[in-house]
Amino acid sequence: MIFYRYEFIDKFKDELGLNFLLNKFELHKNSYENYKLDKKKKYHNNKQEILETIKHIFYTHNDGRKTFGYRMMKCFLEYYGYEISFATAHKYMNKYMNKYLGLS
Repeated sequence: MIFYRYEFIDKFKDELGLNFLLNKFELHKNSYENYKLDKKKKYHNNKQEILETIKHIFYTHNDGRKTFGYRMMKCFLEYYGYEISFATAHKYMNKYMNKYLGLS
């Protein structure tokens, strides 16, 4: 990940200078400022909660039968209070749950 670069810049920006470090790591000042503001923290936390809920639904409601599809999973997520589109449910089921659950 690229976050270690930002942490290094935070640690040594007073000694070496912010612009010098950004140039050495080939980073834009705007990306560094976005890292500092942590603009996507809410999005990533919500996404992680949804993925954990999908895992919970998969293991508690499956009973060894056929795996739920994204349409049924969207209905379960709405029951648990998450508002996502079918496309987002499909993306989470395909892209992320294959990695977490080992499904192919």
